[in-house]
Amino acid sequence: MKEIRLQERTKTNGSLLRVGDLAQRAGRTVRTIHYYEELGLITPTGHTSGGFRLYDENTLNRIRSIEMFQEMGMSLAHIQSLTKIWNGSPTGLEASKKLIPILRDWLSQTESLLERLTTVKDELEHTIEQIESCQPCSVKPDKWVCHECIQNIEAHPVSALIEFVISSK
Repeated sequence: MKEIRLQERTKTNGSLLRVGDLAQRAGRTVRTIHYYEELGLITPTGHTSGGFRLYDENTLNRIRSIEMFQEMGMSLAHIQSLTKIWNGSPTGLEASKKLIPILRDWLSQTESLLERLTTVKDELEHTIEQIESCQPCSVKPDKWVCHECIQNIEAHPVSALIEFVISSK
């Protein structure tokens, strides 16, 4: 690794960051940053004369990408395998032949999740609309009264969530 002195660059505008500063900006712990490094997901840009690791803005962006992939359900091992495929392939053709099926599968899973989330979102919107009709009601909630009332007011079937809640007694 090349040695870069901290005095050469400041902590702003394209600067190099020590591991603690990087961890703070990324919202991660220093241990997590070191773990990402152990997995080969990030690498320091250099070191200070005292041996402290230094990272650039690209590393911060990589950490944010890792966070996004994890939020989408991808494990660190899976992320690591993608980088190993890319880095271990002798040609772009070889890398693409291996990566495209994996990414297509991930896309399919994401589309399926989006469909399920859209269904949940629609159900919640429908439930909110139906429950809003209860605001002027002065009657104690009861599964028979509420079921009939909501169904009559909305002229739609009672939402599954309301059905669950009012039939829980």
